[in-house]
Amino acid sequence: MNNKKLIFLTLFVIPFVLACAKRPSPDTLNTGLYLENTTKLEFLDQLRGYKRTAIKEFPDPALGVGLTYKLEDAWFDVFIYPAPQGTPDGARSQQIAKHFKTAIKDVSNQWKNARIIPGKEIIKLGLSKQSPESRSAKFQITQQSGPKLYSQLYLTVFKGQFIKIRASVPFQNKNSLLMTTGFADAIAELISKASSASAVNPKQPVAKFPAKQATAGKNNKIFNQKTKAKATPASSKKGTRQPSAADKSKPEASIEPDDKALMKALEDALNDFDQRKQSQ
Repeated sequence: MNNKKLIFLTLFVIPFVLACAKRPSPDTLNTGLYLENTTKLEFLDQLRGYKRTAIKEFPDPALGVGLTYKLEDAWFDVFIYPAPQGTPDGARSQQIAKHFKTAIKDVSNQWKNARIIPGKEIIKLGLSKQSPESRSAKFQITQQSGPKLYSQLYLTVFKGQFIKIRASVPFQNKNSLLMTTGFADAIAELISKASSASAVNPKQPVAKFPAKQATAGKNNKIFNQKTKAKATPASSKKGTRQPSAADKSKPEASIEPDDKALMKALEDALNDFDQRKQSQ
């Protein structure tokens, strides 16, 4: 082999073969369960009634990973990426308050005609009172071409990572608020499960979800009755810390909108969705 052939192989052919060998196929990441390594959140390819359509692991570690789910004509993006070191979980730290302003600007930059809908900033991410708190902002977006959108932004911190949710639903969809709230509740449930698993056995990996995928019917509801939190009686044992006056004075995050009405509406909406799917 002469020197010219050797140089050609070294500079072009071998690097190309190695690159192809390391490059996963487009569908590799979007098959089955996806485990986010830092938070240990486990994302099925179907999350309740929402179907996962894409996963993007960004080359820059600071950008983390993004997942997209769809339901009918709506789409829901979840981004998980590092928060500043020392940022506590939840939605009340200075770090998340500062980053939330940036997240709102990002929406305005992406959609020039985005208008903020007034509402409470700190809410519960899910329907359960045990759900983590989240910063939240609602938008009405007028596109240059396409339907007007209802969009909602959620931002919380879990295990040192920002978890940002962007929900986008056409305004004419009568279930826009239900679909958005239902997806946020699904993510809140994932966080609660990961948190519980870490607390019970922090040195062991989080147990996998059942391999059985979501299907139409009871297993495919946006809101499942199993997600209802069961009230636990306060312990009266000696040494158990009781809530102080200062604790009781702390502001509580609201659950928007009313729990009971929303739970009923979510179930009705998904039952209707299931029936239409089965009739197709």
